[in-house]
Amino acid sequence: MKQVKSLKHYLLIFVIATFAIFLFSTIDAIQNGSYDTQLLLTGAVAPGTFTILLFIFDKIFDLIFPKKLKKAKLNKSKKIPIEQIRKSQSRVNQTHNPYTHASGFNFSLNLTFFVQ
Repeated sequence: MKQVKSLKHYLLIFVIATFAIFLFSTIDAIQNGSYDTQLLLTGAVAPGTFTILLFIFDKIFDLIFPKKLKKAKLNKSKKIPIEQIRKSQSRVNQTHNPYTHASGFNFSLNLTFFVQ
């Protein structure tokens, strides 16, 4: 299935970017004694810009490199009814082979070919 990124994904990235810039500007303000106005302006604009650019690049890459859906294509010849399998199992058990008389061999053969 194609994974579509929802609004929650981009909102989470916006919140994380805003928190990171706020944390950096707070640490910078503690070291310098006051907030830097240019840093605060950058903190107000950068997370939104980053999130919008990320959204645009995600959409562009989805158009350029579409994810192919893998559909299970079963060949009709591989669809064998359970009854045919059980008939073939009974035929295997009835063959005249020296191994068919061994109980361990019959048990493992039944386990191998038994399909429910």
